[in-house]
Amino acid sequence: MTLSAQKDAKATELLNAVSSNYKSFKTMQATFTIIIENQKEKTTDKQKGTLTVKGDKYKVELGSQDIISDGQIVWTHLKEEKEVQINSNDKSKEDQLTPNRIFSIGQSGFKSRLGDSKKEGSKTIQTVELTPEDAKKPYFKIVLQIDKSKNLLTSLKVLNKSGINITYSIDKFLQNVEAPDVYFSFDTVKHKDVEVIDLR
Repeated sequence: MTLSAQKDAKATELLNAVSSNYKSFKTMQATFTIIIENQKEKTTDKQKGTLTVKGDKYKVELGSQDIISDGQIVWTHLKEEKEVQINSNDKSKEDQLTPNRIFSIGQSGFKSRLGDSKKEGSKTIQTVELTPEDAKKPYFKIVLQIDKSKNLLTSLKVLNKSGINITYSIDKFLQNVEAPDVYFSFDTVKHKDVEVIDLR
């Protein structure tokens, strides 16, 4: 086996360990910072948000918008516009970069390669680079930073062909938090002042 093949095998082994670790949690919640870098315009935008996941269900709270899914439907609540957009959740796209799949990314649809490792205090952070097998994807590479001792994701960077790079840094992670199913739906009856745009 070549050195490159060995590194690829180790990357797959690490990704499997990370995915298994997250799958062992009934629910999880991450407070994150998202950094959007526009290389063409030379601009950088930074926001903080919260992601809560329960199986196929998820809720993203990011600034003035919430993205909520019960696994079947996706609601995008634009608070300032007083609008909610409703879409179907397309489960056929297993390699789609959706919030609930971020923690198990690399399981399918990607070629993985082990990158550098570095020490951050007592942590050993391992880089894993993912290249999509489908060249038509809008991104050409995803770079993961993983805490090897805990098998937890510390950051994810998406390099897009458009020149806009998006980095998600995990600031705080909680497992098995209280999250009833009703948390992962949007009740239009309770939000009568919100315009409903059904795009299904």
